Amino acid sequence: MIRDGRFSLDASEPACTSSFDPADENLSEMIQTIFPLDTADAVLKWGDDSFALNYKYDISLMIDDLLELILAITSIERGKRSIAFATSGFPYQWDVEWYGASIQIRSEPLDKSRDLPKPLDVIETSIDFFLDQWRPVFRLINAAAVKSGYNVIGFPRGEWLLEQSKDRSATARPMSP
Repeated sequence: MIRDGRFSLDASEPACTSSFDPADENLSEMIQTIFPLDTADAVLKWGDDSFALNYKYDISLMIDDLLELILAITSIERGKRSIAFATSGFPYQWDVEWYGASIQIRSEPLDKSRDLPKPLDVIETSIDFFLDQWRPVFRLINAAAVKSGYNVIGFPRGEWLLEQSKDRSATARPMSP
């Protein structure tokens, strides 16, 4: 089982296209517009394994599921959820369980024929620590959106993205043992 120090997310410093597409209807499309393919990736460290998450094609496909999960774990005391991330950078299914201030994530590859670590170690950490790992990514997305002329609140789940991009260090709940 992995505790806090072996699960992390480095948002890096991706370039922004500063492009605006009025046809974008959701956060995923907006993210694909504002980030170029060839830019710095976010890096997800899961135990001894690292995964490069491309903003344009990995994070854009993960964003809705991540925000739905975050809404659930921050508003419901106890629950379970499965999420399949069908991306090239992180093709895994998460089986998530949370209770009180703790979250546990089991991860299995979606395509068992690919050369992927099988399965990844179980992550168990505080909900606050988990959220703190994603906040820099959400802040980068929001900043790139603003630079490109978007207001994320105009998209489904945009308010959740904006809310989760806020710094919580002063109001964080104490970490569970």
